[in-house]
Amino acid sequence: MKTKKIIRVLASFVLCVVLAAGAFPMEAQAAKYSKTDLNYISQVFDAEYYYNTYEDVAKALGNNPSKLLDHYVTHGIREGRNASATFNFSVYKGNYADLKKAFGSNKVSYFRHYIEHGMAEGRNAIDWLVEPPVKGNVIASYTTQYDAKIGRATNVQLAASQIDGMVLEAGETFSFLGSITPRTLENGYVMATVFSGGKKSKGIGGGICQVSSTIYAAILGTDCEIVERHSHSLPVSYVPKGMDATVSAPSLDFRFTNTYNQPMMLSVTAEDGVLTVDISLQ
Repeated sequence: MKTKKIIRVLASFVLCVVLAAGAFPMEAQAAKYSKTDLNYISQVFDAEYYYNTYEDVAKALGNNPSKLLDHYVTHGIREGRNASATFNFSVYKGNYADLKKAFGSNKVSYFRHYIEHGMAEGRNAIDWLVEPPVKGNVIASYTTQYDAKIGRATNVQLAASQIDGMVLEAGETFSFLGSITPRTLENGYVMATVFSGGKKSKGIGGGICQVSSTIYAAILGTDCEIVERHSHSLPVSYVPKGMDATVSAPSLDFRFTNTYNQPMMLSVTAEDGVLTVDISLQ
């Protein structure tokens, strides 16, 4: 008993020392960027600009380049902050459809492309060349969780990125299969668990049904008309029973019609194990 008590005391002491020393925050560890990834991000990042531009960050961290970079990696990218006077991740991703199609939700790819190609090509990463995504007027939303550490996450993120920002005009019908690229290795999908004939097996693109199911769950909170929806042959863990929507080309699709008298936008984001669908009227 004394030994266990001593261990608990030592553990508490070590934790206090770590927190007092300002060691890497848990969020930074969760991001798990490789040294190569951080190298690309740091080449774009301007600590002096970040310090002078964001008063809240400057007040909290001071003019400490390493802490400022850590803040940008763990918070700034997600919050849409500029890395420098010439680069904003969200703007660069949103301005160029070819990059979004190629990289999806792989953040570091955008930094790498800007460094290796974008600057030389004169691409704009600070001013919106297109109308930025509008996420106001949200009428329904649904969020599910996925394991970001396994291959299946690649398929979830790829499918989500291809639908994110899609606008349906009044009376238009959405087709899930018609909105994503075919499930092939050439299109970036990977092998993962799928359901087939009431059994689990491996197939290319396993996991995309979580995206279709999350969209379906969000749509249930609207007045849209469900045109086609199929349930899985086995229970899924990411949505309650009866709220899933499986897809399998060419016969099983998920489709719904925008019954509102105005355009509808689907905002679909999949990052760090969180898949969120927001439905908004434009």
